Amino acid sequence: MGTVYVRFDIEPMSAAEGYAVCEFVDGLPTRQVTVVGDRLVSSLDAEEDPEFGPTLTESALDEDWRTEEPELTEVGAGEFEELWERATAR
Repeated sequence: MGTVYVRFDIEPMSAAEGYAVCEFVDGLPTRQVTVVGDRLVSSLDAEEDPEFGPTLTESALDEDWRTEEPELTEVGAGEFEELWERATAR
């Protein structure tokens, strides 16, 4: 399967809308950036954020996710890496 980057909406514990972009390697989640409003949290920050919830999805990505899970959107590596850099910059 290789490496793919997937965006999906989340329901944060705050009123703001949010989404996450996750890197999957051979179907397993490895890195994730969660975005709510102006705040970005990486999966390096903690296992769970009080506002966002889990910072790395526990769900594996099935081979047929593109047809079976229309709520997931593939994004490019560049988009993910830009978000990752912004989320991990200190």
